[in-house]
Amino acid sequence: MTGVDTNADHFTAYRLDRHGNPIGDPHRFPYDLPDTAGHRDVQIRHTLTQLINWAGMLV
Repeated sequence: MTGVDTNADHFTAYRLDRHGNPIGDPHRFPYDLPDTAGHRDVQIRHTLTQLINWAGMLV
């Protein structure tokens, strides 16, 4: 299981045990949102894709 914390400029993801407790160190997925709405959308999509790929490697 993976837990994700959303922040103003990054997502932080944790691998969780069966009780919801973090295992190991968190992984940070930064993004930059100062541009146009289209650019922000691309940034968030790219960052979420990285996060999903990282979580899939944990299985």
